[in-house]
Amino acid sequence: MDTELPQQLSATGCVKANAPWQPADGLIPYRPIEAFWSDGAEKTRYLALPDNTSISIDNQGDFQLPRGSVLVKHFALGQSLVETRLYLHGADGSWSGYSYQWDDAGTDAQLVSGGQDVDVGGQLWHYPSAGECNQCHTSAASFSLGLETDQLNSQFTYPQTGISANQLDTLAAIGVFETPATSAQRSRRLSQSSDTSATLEDRARSYLHSNCSHCHRPGGTSQSTMDLRATTPLSATATCGVEPANGDLGRTGARLVQPGDADNSLLHLRMVVTDSNRMPPISSLQVDNRGAELVADWINQLPGCD
Repeated sequence: MDTELPQQLSATGCVKANAPWQPADGLIPYRPIEAFWSDGAEKTRYLALPDNTSISIDNQGDFQLPRGSVLVKHFALGQSLVETRLYLHGADGSWSGYSYQWDDAGTDAQLVSGGQDVDVGGQLWHYPSAGECNQCHTSAASFSLGLETDQLNSQFTYPQTGISANQLDTLAAIGVFETPATSAQRSRRLSQSSDTSATLEDRARSYLHSNCSHCHRPGGTSQSTMDLRATTPLSATATCGVEPANGDLGRTGARLVQPGDADNSLLHLRMVVTDSNRMPPISSLQVDNRGAELVADWINQLPGCD
């Protein structure tokens, strides 16, 4: 999609011109249960649909957004906005991402040309290029990561009203679904990886679903056959007891997942290395130590692959 966007975020129409940290009227806020790791940033997300259009839900629970839809995501480190990303669904059916870098005063953000690494308050922050966006926002995952029934089947306090409600109920009530989620889809939800009331397996599998399954699933961009969706049983993920096809990081005999042994499991090891073997391979410069520990704890208690 060849789209010319304004250089200033305030001129895009996606935010208020006099307060670009606020969404434009008509944008719908949402929050996935388990957010993608973004180097420790806090994120707020909004969805915009063209007039007289609606969202369909496929058999996997992924949202199919109409052409002309826009996703808006703010990233903040501490109390300061550092980036806003726009993800646009073009008239030709393609999706394109755009990154805006906030000024030090927090008054507006400038369109970034190509990927850049910038020191932000002592932390190196990566502003992705348009091409990098679609390496994670895959067609197999329906492009709009996080917009799926398993991620939005949760309570959310809407900032405009202060009312807390289930997000699937709210979207159905305001008429954005062609057909609401089925009872089977409503019976499922991810767990928050930080929710210690959930099982360790549910927490780890939800983390992997959010952070890895957009590529590691049937039809994803990864060359491996791994399927890390939370709905896929461990025995069917093509990880447990499986020899790595892309190197063992010097761990002779390592497996993608070695039950009871995270130190010899590539699924965990590639989360904590800091070279080109790291996963995710792009758009993150900081290791998620908490997430890596969660996955290690889960692997270490696995009795087997069943």
